[in-house]
Amino acid sequence: ANNCICLQYDLRYTYEQRGWDLAEKDFSDISLMMELILSCDFVDKNSIFAVGSSNGSVLSMYMARSYPESICGVAITSPLCDWKLMYQTSDIHEGFFEYYCAGTPDEAPEEYETRSAVTFANEILCPVMIIDYTDPWYYYKAGQAEAMKNAMDAVGGNCTIHKLDTPLSEANDFKTAEARELLWKFIDKYK
Repeated sequence: ANNCICLQYDLRYTYEQRGWDLAEKDFSDISLMMELILSCDFVDKNSIFAVGSSNGSVLSMYMARSYPESICGVAITSPLCDWKLMYQTSDIHEGFFEYYCAGTPDEAPEEYETRSAVTFANEILCPVMIIDYTDPWYYYKAGQAEAMKNAMDAVGGNCTIHKLDTPLSEANDFKTAEARELLWKFIDKYK
C-alpha cells in the first residue's frame, strides 16, 4: 500500500498510575487527532483506516463510529469489543476496569457501553477485519472477536475474522509477516 500516513496513539497514563482513570480521555484524544488529520490538505479524507490492538481496537471502532464519512476500514487485533462480557468472564479485576472504565459495569454503565463496539455495531458502516490468535491472553478469553462478528452480522455489517496459528504472546499487534500481509491486502481492497 502506497501513500500511507501512520499516526500512533499511546495511552496518556500508564496502568501503574492508578490514581488516574482513563475513562473518556482517550476518546477525546482520538477526536483531536482525527480533527488534525482531517485538517491536512494532503489527506484523502474518504480513505482513512483505523488500525489498533487491545485498547487500540476500542479506539479504532470509536473512530469508525464517530467519523463514518472518513473511516473506510477498521483492522484490529486482540480485540476488546464487549467490555461487560470481559468483566464477567475475567479474573483481572484489580484496577484494570477502574482504570479504563471508571468502575464496574453497575457503577459506570455508560462507559462500558461506549467502549463496547458490540453495542453500536449498527453504526459501523465500514468493513472490519479482526485478526485473532491461537492462545489469547486471559482477558480476551471472552470470545471478543466472535462477539463483534456476531453483532455486525446481526445488522448486516461486513466483518471478517482471520485466525492465525501464532501465540498472541509472540504476535501482538501486527508483528508477524502474516498479519501485516493481511493488513495490506485489506487496505488495498477497501482504499
